[in-house]
Amino acid sequence: MFTRERIEKAVEIAVTHGYKSTHDPNQKRKDLFDEALTTHRVYLVIILHNIPPEPSEIPRPILVTHPIFPLASTLSGVIEEKDIELIKTNSIFNKLTTIEEIRDVHLTFQMRRDLVKAYDVYACNTSLYQQVLKYGGKSFTCKHTIVCTDSPMEAVSKEEIMCTTQLRDPRGNNLSIKIGYFNATNPDEEVQKGLTAKIADNVLDVIKSFDKTLPGGFKNCKLLAINLVPGHGLPNVPFYESVLPKNERIFEEHPIRPPDPLDTAIRELYRDMEEQGMIDEEMKALEPRMSRRERERAGLPRIRGSRSKQEQSADVDKHISDKDENSNNSDNEEDDSD
Repeated sequence: MFTRERIEKAVEIAVTHGYKSTHDPNQKRKDLFDEALTTHRVYLVIILHNIPPEPSEIPRPILVTHPIFPLASTLSGVIEEKDIELIKTNSIFNKLTTIEEIRDVHLTFQMRRDLVKAYDVYACNTSLYQQVLKYGGKSFTCKHTIVCTDSPMEAVSKEEIMCTTQLRDPRGNNLSIKIGYFNATNPDEEVQKGLTAKIADNVLDVIKSFDKTLPGGFKNCKLLAINLVPGHGLPNVPFYESVLPKNERIFEEHPIRPPDPLDTAIRELYRDMEEQGMIDEEMKALEPRMSRRERERAGLPRIRGSRSKQEQSADVDKHISDKDENSNNSDNEEDDSD
């Protein structure tokens, strides 16, 4: 089991590495934005025992104690056009961006990238995220600038948005959750110590929410670690690891889907035609590819393997020799004609 001290130690290692990489003159910079050179994002890395069987595209917001974005960040709200009069009464937004604007104006990939860079943070209601993903695409939604909130947009506060991180179901067995940031231009020891404690608070808040937000809950966590944004050369700094008992699964295996009646009828007809010798080579070439197990279940004979490489190479040599003979004959005919 992990302790708060282990979390703070892992965070301290990451923060110290961030300070060193920022002030190292030989460190190569691959960041696209100047502020990324001094402002480092800190992530909680989660490796799962079992992959979620049905991952959702909708992020699950998690409210933490301390901001994960600077409070001075510029903020834009993503809303529907019909709600603009209601939500513009909330003065926390520097600009309101409508779904219709994203759909009709920002059509190209580059235009959506420019839109992402226009403001530090975008916020939208969780119920609207599916449309944001549909019209904005991953170039807009996967830059960790879209913050989903369950609170009404006309009443949400800026502090709540800046203190909201989110969990997205992974397609594989690992995911990252943003848990804080730090400014690497101020390496004061007291500042660093207070920063470490704040990020540790956020980590604990996220872990407490796992039973509601993480598929499989906390039991599905194989490893928990701290890391910075990729590109800083810092490996995962783990503070928790667990082992799942052998033959135990977090999720139940998917039941075998019953075969489609139409497919079954087609395969039975094909089998009867094949037994009667009505299937020629051209029809076999058009046959849908089936696995060996599917062919056995359908009662079809096993497909023989391809010819050996020796036979194939012999055919190639024969083809080349025939081609040479034909070319020699044509040359002789030309000489005779001369």
